[in-house]
Amino acid sequence: MINRVMFLGMITWMLISCNNEGDQSKAPAENNPASGKGNYMTMKIDGKEWKADNVEAGYMGDVLAIGGKKGNGSTQQELTISLSNATGAKTYTISNANSTADGSKRQTSQDVAQLANLTVTNYLCGGLMQGNQLTIVIRRASKSEQEVEGSFSGTMQCVEGNLIRITDGKFYYHQ
Repeated sequence: MINRVMFLGMITWMLISCNNEGDQSKAPAENNPASGKGNYMTMKIDGKEWKADNVEAGYMGDVLAIGGKKGNGSTQQELTISLSNATGAKTYTISNANSTADGSKRQTSQDVAQLANLTVTNYLCGGLMQGNQLTIVIRRASKSEQEVEGSFSGTMQCVEGNLIRITDGKFYYHQ
């Protein structure tokens, strides 16, 4: 089950990213009067501002993937949120338990959120193997226009064992 969810999330994110990277003919959303606003993803990680340089989002079937990238190269940080069976505007909860009583890891939901490359040694927070608890509020979601807007907050455990607190998370994407 975990491998299927991880595979689905990775494939969804790759397809969304690949579909938009090579097309330079599209004007950036902040210059597109039809969108009314630019694409963005921001949050605070333990009180420190984080702002994505690049935002991607969209539906692949019933999976809604939302992601933001900050920086580039080996230090690029990337937040990815993948919601399965996303039916539009509503509140979603991602709750992945850290471990069971016998110490084995378990996944309690098919939804997933992860932050990659927080630091060189703290290379993954959240995801399928670390505990996390996030609430994502989708205020607007359209498959036909590939438009999504919402907010998020919660906690993610990182590979170093620390727990990060995410507050004031907001995103908007319109293709």
